[in-house]
Amino acid sequence: MPARMGHDDVIRVLIPHMSRANARSSRNMSGESALHLAMHSGKEMTVRLLAEWLPDGVYAVDCTWRTPLAVAVQIQPADAVEYLVDKGFNIATRDIEHRTLLYHAVDRGSEPIVRLQLERKCPVRKGKAGIVRLFLDHGKFAEHRDRDG
Repeated sequence: MPARMGHDDVIRVLIPHMSRANARSSRNMSGESALHLAMHSGKEMTVRLLAEWLPDGVYAVDCTWRTPLAVAVQIQPADAVEYLVDKGFNIATRDIEHRTLLYHAVDRGSEPIVRLQLERKCPVRKGKAGIVRLFLDHGKFAEHRDRDG
């Protein structure tokens, strides 16, 4: 609960008393680890604390095959995503529906995260990188609207 709520102060108190093995295996009903939950908090310090304490959280996946980085791409600011990529989180993962992190960044409309992924050479299907770059070059992400507005 402290991870999802972004309570850094509580996490700092709990970490010395928690077993890493227990933290690695402890999941909620959706298969999310503490690191997944920290991504939902929207607080970068919470993410950093747990990423430092659980470096193998890089490999954690939930029931839909999302890694903590995949959740971060959908929720966190670009600097938090960049921090996780620098920590070794795999930018080439796909979720259960085979959607890439680039897909989620484009869907979110996050130009900084799309740029980061392209700069870090995330995999893009053949012929699709040019389309993404074209949108970025012309600033079209902000103008995109779906049927709901």
